[in-house]
Amino acid sequence: MAFNLIHDAWIPVRRAGGGQAMVRPAEVVAGIDLDPVVAVAAPRPDLTGALTELLVGLLAAAATPADIDEWLDWWQAPPSLDDLETRLAAIAPAFDLDGDGPRAFQDLARLEDAGGEPSGVERLLIDAPGDQSLRNNTDLFVRRGRVSVLSRAAAAAALVTLQTYAPGGGRGHRTSLRGGGPLTTLVVPDTGEAMPPLWRTLWANIPIGGRTGGGEALTPRVFPWLAPTRTSEKGEVTTPLDADPLQVFFGLPRRIRLLFEPAASGETCDLYGITDPVVVRGFVARPYGVNYEGGWRHPLTPHNLDKQRGPLPRHGSPGGVSYRYWLGLVQDARDEKSPRQPAACVRQWREELSIELDDVPGMRLRAFGYDMDKKQIMKARCWYDSTMPVLPAIDPLFRTRLDAEVAVMVTAAQEAATTTARQIKAALAVPPDTAVIEERFWRATETAFATRLSVLGEVVGDRERVDAVRLSWRDVLRREAMRAFDASVDPVTVLIKHMARVVKARTDLLRAFSGKGRIAQVLDLPLPSLKEKAGKDMVR
Repeated sequence: MAFNLIHDAWIPVRRAGGGQAMVRPAEVVAGIDLDPVVAVAAPRPDLTGALTELLVGLLAAAATPADIDEWLDWWQAPPSLDDLETRLAAIAPAFDLDGDGPRAFQDLARLEDAGGEPSGVERLLIDAPGDQSLRNNTDLFVRRGRVSVLSRAAAAAALVTLQTYAPGGGRGHRTSLRGGGPLTTLVVPDTGEAMPPLWRTLWANIPIGGRTGGGEALTPRVFPWLAPTRTSEKGEVTTPLDADPLQVFFGLPRRIRLLFEPAASGETCDLYGITDPVVVRGFVARPYGVNYEGGWRHPLTPHNLDKQRGPLPRHGSPGGVSYRYWLGLVQDARDEKSPRQPAACVRQWREELSIELDDVPGMRLRAFGYDMDKKQIMKARCWYDSTMPVLPAIDPLFRTRLDAEVAVMVTAAQEAATTTARQIKAALAVPPDTAVIEERFWRATETAFATRLSVLGEVVGDRERVDAVRLSWRDVLRREAMRAFDASVDPVTVLIKHMARVVKARTDLLRAFSGKGRIAQVLDLPLPSLKEKAGKDMVR
């Protein structure tokens, strides 16, 4: 009998009580009132991220709510295990991992019969050393030979992860539907629970409306492996017109067939540490899989809006994700040159779902993804997984005003970080790494930002109190700017002939925060008055 990704237990999870288990997708609701599943818990963070996204996709394919009323039904009373299993069973025929028929996330053609040397199963992992590294013996940081045998559960997780995040892999080896190393953002509802069920996060991010899913999703337009691959040898592309919108969760950029064989006696999986009577040691691959172009929008990814090329998925970047990216991840960034838009799941939560939930005071934003080196094939620099501060739920009448205030705070912080780095550079004879200075600035002010964000949600309708928050934020930025300057520019080590330059740089930095200085202008602060004291008293 085929190993099936709906009917078999293969997803590693952690429960609220600390226990870990391998579960079927439907079992995310098992024991939800006693010991709920709280997270996917794969041994690698990229697998955890991809499997979490897959669970959202499976729910979207099998149980998409038609409207907000249907969504509320399962938010208020999650489905039973039997109910969810019945819904997912309708799409189970598309999710055999092995066997003679279509294989999930694999090419329909029997590539293994075409000859050629198979690749070791380790090559499914995005950070595995590539051919050039192996030939030149330069696999210094991620060594070869870590993974040589995988259970079917682990092989499925690695395959899903590669198809979901696929970076450039050389000529003809296509990137994922969102490009290499896309950024994923998930709404994490602030339910007040110490360890909220994973179900809450999955259901909070599911696309609402459009289709009901279930058996009608059993089509190559949703699951492309059910038909011969739309290959791209001659530059053929697959646009949103060529597929169902749900295919964003089930892309097939890589033409791959796993090679299954009986396990040796006592053999265990190199990733999961479990035994399996059938294992995977390698796979065969061919170039020119599906080439996704033409303005695809993934509901879990923010986008840059390019006038010529349309929406472009955001990607991870050095330094990870902090509130510096608030504009474009949480709310629209309306820059005319490079407008940025949050993921559809974030917009849906803020503009529709949060309004219906009186018992959910706010949300956090979880952002994760690879920072890929675009200059090198399959080169992952880092995996980032960050959580943005709580965003308070607010009356829709005040949301526009709150967004405007937060935009002012973030813009002022950006100006402060840039100015601080610039003046430190001006003071030193040897130019510092300004990117590092700026990143430290953002990290150092993140807690203060979260505090003022919470206060703004309470006072946004009161102009005088909002001005007090702005003043207190100016003080935070100024204090951190001067601390960073003084920590970077040690007067003891500065030659006397350069001291005037240091004094000027420090003075210019201080002036940026006062009077008609640039940062004071961004915050639209009044000239020094009694409001200064009010701002300091409002938020410490």
